[in-house]
Amino acid sequence: MYHAVVCRIKTHPHPNADRIQLGTCLGNQVVVGLDTQDGELGVFFRTDGQLSAEFAAANDLIRRKDPVTGARAGGFFEANRRVRAQKFRGEISDGFWCPLSYLAFTGVRLETLEEGVTFDALSGVPICNKYETPATRAHRGQGKRVQHRRETPMFRMHVDTNQFREVADRLPPGSVVTLTEKLHGTSHRFGYVEDVYKHNWWERLFRRLWNVLPGVSSIPVAESIRWVYLSGTRRVILQGTKAVVPGASDDNFRLTAIRGLQGNLHPGEVIYLEIVGYTSTGALISMPQSIGKLQDKKRRSQLQDRYGPKMRYTYGCVERECRPYVYRIVQAAFDGYQVELSWPQIKRRCAELGIEHVPELCGPRTVVSGHIRFEASVTLKQLREQLDMLVDCPSTLCNRHIREGVAIRVDYPDGTIKWYKQKSWLFGVLEGYLKEDETYVDREEVS
Repeated sequence: MYHAVVCRIKTHPHPNADRIQLGTCLGNQVVVGLDTQDGELGVFFRTDGQLSAEFAAANDLIRRKDPVTGARAGGFFEANRRVRAQKFRGEISDGFWCPLSYLAFTGVRLETLEEGVTFDALSGVPICNKYETPATRAHRGQGKRVQHRRETPMFRMHVDTNQFREVADRLPPGSVVTLTEKLHGTSHRFGYVEDVYKHNWWERLFRRLWNVLPGVSSIPVAESIRWVYLSGTRRVILQGTKAVVPGASDDNFRLTAIRGLQGNLHPGEVIYLEIVGYTSTGALISMPQSIGKLQDKKRRSQLQDRYGPKMRYTYGCVERECRPYVYRIVQAAFDGYQVELSWPQIKRRCAELGIEHVPELCGPRTVVSGHIRFEASVTLKQLREQLDMLVDCPSTLCNRHIREGVAIRVDYPDGTIKWYKQKSWLFGVLEGYLKEDETYVDREEVS
């Protein structure tokens, strides 16, 4: 889900411009006007979102020109209203911040919008949503042999990951953090679970006849509970032997990726993984990104010399090869209760199953205060610095492309486990260029 967030902004001068300034909100740097006050309360829109037409029109945000002179007459968003990562005079802008007054047109009482409030609509007026290309929207809900159930008690969807920058200063001492590479492929889940099985007509007929026999125990007629292997994408439970999902011409590689798990899971075990590489037709699972569109000529030349004209996320796979990488394993019960395996347990279980886990960048370390030191510890300042360094590197699995980012698992002192991400800014820019093409289909959003 995509939401706007009410937050304060901390401003500082732009080193290369005198008509704009920089601001930091929720750990993200943005570009704002000189009229923005340090500490001012406003609204932050993360990248990869889309402003509503109503919000953009009310605040004159769409780029336009004077019909007579051709000079810029207002606005700075493209017609698709997408919030994207970009640079202004050499400085990163990773989102969009505006004052609360931009919301006055909705009729909402601005004094009720306290820091930390999230929303995608106010007073019935849409404000924002996650950006999708027209082709992605058109492909959602299409496809063959897709079971339209999205979740069962034992087989839950993938957990959404929030931006780590937004919580980085609030991790309590005693939290255990594990850093792994965030892979750019497609999500998958596979489990051996109890599930509701709906009987076909001849099974229902047989069961009705059985139930009228004298001296026999009654059995369910319409449906029953059975132990089954379920396979699914991020949201959808796949059905039958063909793993075809909406918007994908060939998703049969999913069957190849999980073949070694079939028949080898414990009852109630559910494995969450990322599949990278190629489909069985030879197409890359994740579409190549053009480096040639980068506006920074020096940076563009450096990247092209190192990676070629396009960023191709192969992860070392040869054509028509794909590989699964596990990042989460749970033991589930039919009532929905789940027990999460620790990271060391995940590594051990992957070794037992003969499957890889996502590349570990830094094993479990405990968050401590600045003046305490013990083995396998890290302060929040050190953690932020290490993440900034780890994000902007080639992939651990292949030095021919960059990392999408870093995934951060946090085991909180109270036993809560959450996942966060810190994406590479360069990756976000290159992915943004793909989404400028209205025919681009985002495999993760339609699956």
